[in-house]
Amino acid sequence: MPAADIRRFMEVVQNAPQKAYPSLGLGENIRFQGPFVSGAALLHDGFVLHLSGFQNQGSDEIKPKVPYQIFSQRRRKI
Repeated sequence: MPAADIRRFMEVVQNAPQKAYPSLGLGENIRFQGPFVSGAALLHDGFVLHLSGFQNQGSDEIKPKVPYQIFSQRRRKI
């Protein structure tokens, strides 16, 4: 994936509406949900320790290179 696509995705993540929740351990659990992305991050002392961000289906802004299916729609190959 080109670096420009990664930068654009991270900008979309940063601009998505966010809500902060206390974490079970140190830091804060930040959840974000927008029209193009959703996910969560763990922040501690101003640093992102973990980030999970996902493109929402139907987004025209960032298209995946490989099509994917919802887990329940996958079929097992025997």
